[in-house]
Amino acid sequence: MDAPGRHEKPFQTLEALFIPGDGKYLLELLQVDPADGISVLVDNVRIEPVDEPATQAVRINRARARPVGRPVTEVDFRRTTWIWSPEEADPLQAAPAGVRHFRRTFRVANPAGVKRAFFVASADNSADVFVNGTFCGTAPSFGDWYEMDFRDNLRAGQNVIAVRAVNAGERLNPAGLAGVALLLGEGGKVLQALGTDTQWRTSPAEAPGWQAPAFDDSAWRPAVVLGRVGCPPWGNVGFLTWLVPPDFPTFTVPGQTRYMELLRQLFWLHHPGSGPKATMWDPWLTMSSLWPSTGPAPGASEFRAQWRSELLKRPIDHEGYVSTIQHHGFGHGEGWPFPTAQQAGGVVWQFASEHTAYRVAPVRTLDGWTLDGLTVEGLDPTVGLRLRVTGDAASLTTPGFDIDRYVAPFVRLEWETHCREGAGATLEWTTPEHPEFGPARSVDLPLTADNSGRPFTDVPLYRHPDPGSRLTRLRLTVNGASGGTLRILGLITAPDTRHPVNNPNYLQGCTEYFTWTGDLGFLRQNLPRMRAALEFALREFRVEQEGGVFVPWVGHDGRSGLTLHADGTKTIHPGRGIGANYWDLLPFSGHDCLATIYLYDALRRMAALEAAVAAHPEWKLAPPAFPAARLSALADTVKRRSGQRFWSRATGRFVACVDTDGVAHDYGYTFVNTEAVYYGFATPPQAKAIVDWLDGRRIVPGDTSTGADIYRWRFGPRATTRRNVEWYDFVWSGPEGIPWGGQVQDGGAVLGFAFHDQMARLLSAGPDNAWAKLRQTLDWFADVRAAGGYRSYYAVPGRGTLQGGGPPGGLGMDAEFFESALVPQIMLYGFLGFRPEPGGFRLNPKLPRAWPELKLDRIQYRGTVFEIAATHDRVRVTCRGGEPEKARVVLPAGWTGGASVVLGDGRTIEGRRR
Repeated sequence: MDAPGRHEKPFQTLEALFIPGDGKYLLELLQVDPADGISVLVDNVRIEPVDEPATQAVRINRARARPVGRPVTEVDFRRTTWIWSPEEADPLQAAPAGVRHFRRTFRVANPAGVKRAFFVASADNSADVFVNGTFCGTAPSFGDWYEMDFRDNLRAGQNVIAVRAVNAGERLNPAGLAGVALLLGEGGKVLQALGTDTQWRTSPAEAPGWQAPAFDDSAWRPAVVLGRVGCPPWGNVGFLTWLVPPDFPTFTVPGQTRYMELLRQLFWLHHPGSGPKATMWDPWLTMSSLWPSTGPAPGASEFRAQWRSELLKRPIDHEGYVSTIQHHGFGHGEGWPFPTAQQAGGVVWQFASEHTAYRVAPVRTLDGWTLDGLTVEGLDPTVGLRLRVTGDAASLTTPGFDIDRYVAPFVRLEWETHCREGAGATLEWTTPEHPEFGPARSVDLPLTADNSGRPFTDVPLYRHPDPGSRLTRLRLTVNGASGGTLRILGLITAPDTRHPVNNPNYLQGCTEYFTWTGDLGFLRQNLPRMRAALEFALREFRVEQEGGVFVPWVGHDGRSGLTLHADGTKTIHPGRGIGANYWDLLPFSGHDCLATIYLYDALRRMAALEAAVAAHPEWKLAPPAFPAARLSALADTVKRRSGQRFWSRATGRFVACVDTDGVAHDYGYTFVNTEAVYYGFATPPQAKAIVDWLDGRRIVPGDTSTGADIYRWRFGPRATTRRNVEWYDFVWSGPEGIPWGGQVQDGGAVLGFAFHDQMARLLSAGPDNAWAKLRQTLDWFADVRAAGGYRSYYAVPGRGTLQGGGPPGGLGMDAEFFESALVPQIMLYGFLGFRPEPGGFRLNPKLPRAWPELKLDRIQYRGTVFEIAATHDRVRVTCRGGEPEKARVVLPAGWTGGASVVLGDGRTIEGRRR
């Protein structure tokens, strides 16, 4: 709301959530903003208009998103299946949009003996549920599971559950319905459990009385089973994440059973799916999902095949930049989705809009455009602008406009071409000083996209020497293409939304995959791409010259996108302060500390990998441009030079970046500092100063949060400890309107990065310090589970606000916060000190004094599954499954047992402290 009682942005969807408490109801609204909003269903109780007399014109949907903290233990929901109607193509991939009707009859002898009766369902995209003709609720999406009570609708004899399911959209897309009807007697005894399966009958057509028990559905067809619940494309969501299967890894510490079970539940809650296979999460999610052997047989893991496929097909452009792989936006085609061209004050012509995440009005007319040698064959929001080339030199010229060239370092073409070999294209532009097109302001283009299968061509105008400060028109010319066709989905002026962390993040993920799997086929296919990605980062960011990452891109100079003035006014600088990593509102870059930390780790990883390649000529891999010794030396230089550049003597911690004006930006970024310790970038004295600051043994003058308040959110430290209202991307122009701690990047916190905090403590202050913080996280998690899950827990005022799936908030642990899977990794990588390497692994147990032993099972390394048991003075690795394989085991100085060993079924490896 812009002011009480007034709003200026139209609501396309209105959802209501009523939470009773102290005689009050909380009403939350869901807004889908037509300009730049992707929204999410808030929850639970919906008010719906229906085509009935005015006295009944509102239908209340009392379906509740089932709280993940309140599992139904009476039945294993993993045995439930997704179903749909028989279609010409596989509904998992290509079901027609539209409505399908489902029925399942059942008999009840004595309704009075049924104490609870409810249907838990999820649907792609929605499902209205009726029992014996009475509406019981709607499952409005497949992102949650919705519970609908029908105890009062039961009758003696024949009963029926009838479902009207909708597959939304205009194209073929996945469709499915999944659910279980449970009838419970005294003491929760299961009387009937009716899962979705082939006993459900379906019809595309609605028939009179189809919701009634007596309806004859013999002409309807049996439903088609698509797969068990948990299968792609839907994965495990909702209550399923609380049903930890027996084949999932177990943490065992004598005397700490409660905490170990909580940790296991937290891991399983965030493990299924392990988030998107997007570049930003490569280093965090590979290390979290590649090692658990979760199948019934030793060595079974679906994630290995997924990661292999995704890393091999990750787009890398012709220069070596690794694509971000995020949803469609209006920035660089391989970059982050925002800031958008609209936000920067650029121009956007989106001819096809059905595939875009940010909804924009599609171009519906070519008024103002000039076409020469082109014939329009179609213009609609589904397929875009279709053109046939009728001349040897054909051109498409935009209407006139006038924008600052600074906000348009790229022109992005989203297109598809079918032209004969030898044809070419040119993009030209005009300026106020040069209003006519000419070769002095033009760039030659290939008639292909930058990456196979992705329709983007990003034209780097910022590299052109033309000194004009503004752009006024664009012209696309194709030469030698007569008879060919063009399909243009979009033409925009794009901010440079690339992320400088992408290349090191990708290398971290690739090396993590290889060290866990030993997949030589992957390495043979991907090593040239990995080397190209490394060479791009070293060249583009002048790493050898600068001793760290310096980002030369437009809008990435580390300066803020807003300036505060003494009189309280502010100036917004469109195009400046663009985010550079996970923390996408903060203008990292210039000399970028976080990107440098990640690159430092990538250099060490690639050095180890290249050393292994050199030691194994039988792998038959080409020699690198950067041998292992050179990479190791460069890593040492980066740590030394950048460790000095980014360290603030005044505050005793690392700054975010040093901008091109030489200004260091320090708002107490805990994630920068804990990751610096975790990755070994910080020296031991620096690590001690960081932990002392976080523990409150050292107070930094000027910080908003000090001492115990740094852990105000219990599960982990605030992301920042000093209030920031002036250093942001230009799109976050009113940060003072969000209270301290109400924004994740300004005093808020992210659950996943509690891992780096606890690892920094373990490495610098010891295992007892780390265990104390892990207990604090798990005590919080116990309260969350008892309350019914994250959303229910944080519905209580004063506990903080969640960000996730669109709504802003100060805390992150669900929706897009996939890195929450990191937290349990401290058991393997921290307390056990396990590290996979190209030729083996390291073990360095560091147990808290109160732990007599730590045991962790189902660790899949290469083709063998380990159980590792460690005490304070010995460690034992038991192998299960797998063929004999040589590996080098490295134990800490002062231990015996480290050597070249043979892994395989039934073998053991033991080490002892001398």
